[in-house]
Amino acid sequence: MDVFRSPAPIKWRFPVDMVHDGLPLGNGLLGALLWGRDHTLRLTLNRADYWHHEVGFQPGDEATYANLKVFLAAGDETNLYRVFEGRDSSGEAPPRPTRLPLGRVELVFPEPLRLDSGSLDVGAGSAGILMDGPSRVSIEAVVPREGALLAVRMQGCHSRLVRPVVIPAGNAPGPVRDYLQQHGFASADERVGTRLSGWTQRRPYDRAVGVACLLTDVADGYVCAFIAVEYGASSNMAWQRAVAAVEAAQMQGYDALANDEAAWWRSFWSRCARLAVDAPEYQKLYDLGMYRLACAAAPGGPAMGLQGPWIEDDRLAPWQGDYHFNINVQMCHWPGLAGNWPEVFEPLWTMVRGWLPRLRENARQLVGIDDGLTMPHAVDDRGVAMGGFWAGQVDHGCTAWLAQLAWRYYRFTLDKKVLREVAYPLMRGALRVYEEMLEETPDGKLALPVGVSAEWGGRGIDAWGRNPSYQLALIHALARSIPRAASILGLQDDIVPRCESITERLPLFALVDGESSAGYWASDPAGGAGGQIAIWEGLAPVRSHRHFSHLIGIYPLDVFDLRRNRELRGIVMRSLDQWTRAGKGEWCGWSFPWAALLLARLGMGNGAIVSLEAFRRAFLTPNGGPLIFPRVEGLTGMGPDTVTMQLDGGMGFTAALQEMMLHTASGVLYVFPAVPD
Repeated sequence: MDVFRSPAPIKWRFPVDMVHDGLPLGNGLLGALLWGRDHTLRLTLNRADYWHHEVGFQPGDEATYANLKVFLAAGDETNLYRVFEGRDSSGEAPPRPTRLPLGRVELVFPEPLRLDSGSLDVGAGSAGILMDGPSRVSIEAVVPREGALLAVRMQGCHSRLVRPVVIPAGNAPGPVRDYLQQHGFASADERVGTRLSGWTQRRPYDRAVGVACLLTDVADGYVCAFIAVEYGASSNMAWQRAVAAVEAAQMQGYDALANDEAAWWRSFWSRCARLAVDAPEYQKLYDLGMYRLACAAAPGGPAMGLQGPWIEDDRLAPWQGDYHFNINVQMCHWPGLAGNWPEVFEPLWTMVRGWLPRLRENARQLVGIDDGLTMPHAVDDRGVAMGGFWAGQVDHGCTAWLAQLAWRYYRFTLDKKVLREVAYPLMRGALRVYEEMLEETPDGKLALPVGVSAEWGGRGIDAWGRNPSYQLALIHALARSIPRAASILGLQDDIVPRCESITERLPLFALVDGESSAGYWASDPAGGAGGQIAIWEGLAPVRSHRHFSHLIGIYPLDVFDLRRNRELRGIVMRSLDQWTRAGKGEWCGWSFPWAALLLARLGMGNGAIVSLEAFRRAFLTPNGGPLIFPRVEGLTGMGPDTVTMQLDGGMGFTAALQEMMLHTASGVLYVFPAVPD
């Protein structure tokens, strides 16, 4: 196989009855899903920046680390939930910002025609669909790189035989309409015409949106539809901008738009990391993963959240379609590193740069310093917290994990601008907050008295402990990388000598050995014989859980040098054995690729492929759309669920295939380290 050629088109099953099983097109700003059955082709649209910006959670002056320790020690649920979740006296959480469903355009053909088959040309960024019946109609579609536009071309029919139907989100009774009415949205204003149709939607806190669909006959027996989604200060202005966009697209023509898009994709495939494997299903999923990566985020557009630019039109976005920083955003971006497509990070770093003043204020409020940064686990595109989950609100590991992602980005790209403006400020600011949280023990060691381990315990009053291994690994990762980063930037920073002290005095992780618990110090390689990594002091991972936060030191942090430290490797292998015995009953979609990544780092290719195969069989729609819950029974205690899409699992799958073929651990590059039999 010539890996420098564009990958082959991917066959697509029709009919398609689930929106996220549809053909995906995107340019980082606009997402389109093509699906449907019989004689109706549905075009579900969304913009990755289409939000309802309610106020979100604004912590008050009581939301300090000192008060957190007091509330938890006293078991004071009332004040804990009031101060760190924003709940009122009745227990209601504050209103949350959310990504909004936008709506869809349906192209209705004469009833004898039916959707028969499709293909996704990932090499050219175009979708193709065939309709069968008394005659054959071929449909092509692209989302050009620039703007929020979907272009569709149909051959074998006349415009009189195609009827566009516009369906704004909330058009029918149901949860979407109820939400919009409850939150002050007026009904969408539908604009129906023979050639030009669409709708506008006003929003209480944001600009109005306009969707215009222009249907036109073209020479040589083609019919084209151009659909644009634009904003404006008023409904009329949004509509005018959308109309101007579709008229400009008509002037340019489908061929020119498709040719420009194909040229862009040829450039993409010539630059990104290609992988050739002898398993056709895995080849298809790798190519589809890299394709989705380039569709989901692009320079100048919004950063990639849980669902990227693809939000369904008939229900509210799961988890508000927000930015989760306790693995999800990170996993979504992982393939861009080894995949040699760093452009996917540009929107993320642009967004985070704009958040720095807010993150600095968060740290001032939490621990009373002016040179720290902290970020809760779930936020909107402004960095505003979602609220309603205290353990996520105080999970400072999210800040550190984002900082380490930025450091990994620098290691791959050597982009000093991002190192100077994003990675180093995040690393230093995150460690400064940890410094304020750490306490000195009577023997001169350091300890983190109160911390969470991502998602362990949910929002229960006992979802915390002393020295969580998750937080300790992140602190060590920061303390190791900050001196290197400061040296690269030529900085004389007083935090650098303190990093060495932290490394020496802080446990590498919490250790549990039977009934006893302690800490494991990197400076004491003989310690911990017979023990395993704990969630936090006193809590062994004896039950199944979707988040492997206590094992983060293996991947992605790479703070365990297992090939040079036999004792440490023994602890890790016992921890892995306990993790295996705890089972997969509570795992979700992204758990399986993360498991494969952990096993790949340990050279266990056969185990890694088993995890990926479970994901492939249970967490993908028939056409390969990634799901958060399994669509089959018997694998985990969750599901079955065929509709809830998240990008993270699919991106993790792609990253795991890369890591199995090539990765760097403890400064050594390993070639084919975890290839299965």
